[in-house]
Amino acid sequence: MTRIIFILIVLNSVAFAQTDSLNYYFINYDYDNITRIGEKLISTNIATEKDFIKTAQAYSANFQYKKALDILHIAQNKYTTNNSIKYAKATILYKNNRLNSSAKAIETLLKLDSLNKKYLLLAMKISNAQKNYKKSIKYNKLLLLSDSTNSVFNYLAGKTSVKLKNNEKALQYFEKAVSYDTTYSNAYKWLGKIYDAFRDWDTSLYYTNKAIEIEPDNISYYTQRANTNYDRTHYYRALPDFEKVWQTDTTSSKISFKLGVCYLQIKKYDLANKLFLKSYSIDSTNYKINQYLGMSYHHLKQYDKAVHFIEKAQQIIQPDKNIVIILQSHLAINYFENKQYKKAIEYNKIMSKYRPQSASWYFYFVAESYFALNDFRNAKNYYDKITLTLPTEYQETINAHLIVINEHLFFKQGKK
Repeated sequence: MTRIIFILIVLNSVAFAQTDSLNYYFINYDYDNITRIGEKLISTNIATEKDFIKTAQAYSANFQYKKALDILHIAQNKYTTNNSIKYAKATILYKNNRLNSSAKAIETLLKLDSLNKKYLLLAMKISNAQKNYKKSIKYNKLLLLSDSTNSVFNYLAGKTSVKLKNNEKALQYFEKAVSYDTTYSNAYKWLGKIYDAFRDWDTSLYYTNKAIEIEPDNISYYTQRANTNYDRTHYYRALPDFEKVWQTDTTSSKISFKLGVCYLQIKKYDLANKLFLKSYSIDSTNYKINQYLGMSYHHLKQYDKAVHFIEKAQQIIQPDKNIVIILQSHLAINYFENKQYKKAIEYNKIMSKYRPQSASWYFYFVAESYFALNDFRNAKNYYDKITLTLPTEYQETINAHLIVINEHLFFKQGKK
């Protein structure tokens, strides 16, 4: 009997030592040693519930989900009422993207303890992954029942409300989040986003600036502030933030494009052109990038390239008729500047129909194009339409050209 007791003491001492080793390796993220020791404890039938869980979690951390679940299956058969094992299984099923199985496992646990925060948070993650946001907000409300002043729970409810397109409710949750934790920078960021959606730019910037004050190294906040100023066409204010963001990521087509637009607006055409070329190298099929690249070449007086890229923009499927009209207006002037007069005539005539209030300007370029082609009769017809309708400098050009046309037509008639 004494010998048996001694053997049991030795075995227990070995088990405790191995469990201590398991804990040590777990703290140090040494998952290979955890699984080695854990498997030994399991095979000798001396593993505790925690040993099973740690071994399964180590397999999961190494993306060996099947082995992890096999370990927990053994554990459940041995410890049938242990909820920690069931929760570990639900978590690993979630990590393995087996969402339906994970959802069933966590629902079983919630029936036993409906206000368990750990269960509810996992249930929310699963519902979000399934894009079942109505279910997610239900779990979130249960979390708030247990702790209504928890800033994280309010923040999560705000994000889910955004997914449900309920910005008014989201606003309330985010405002509560920052009232309970005035340093919650991400909540301030989301308040800024919502006020952006409401087009309340000043309030949006107030909250985004609060986020920046709290976390000045978070580049996403500068991106948000830049976008807010960009959307309200305050390009000078957007510019320094976009420059800061661009220094950290020169692979973003969106950032290079918007920074290019800012430079275009302040007439730094060389810089704008370089950035549009960068955007083009990333996404050459975006009509807007082609359009603005063409516009930058127009300002650089490289009209052949301007025509090339604006034509390309027009060839790409357009989202609506208004965009087509804008592109045609760009082509009308660039065809003229590039001395493609026949096309200039075609597109300026088109634009005069789209925008009759500006017809005099389009007729001017039609007349000038006919004049350049020595088609003096048609040139005269269009000059006559716009005489005394344009500013003085243009009228002087019209008068000078009409003298040439009248002389030409007079001598032509005399020859007849």
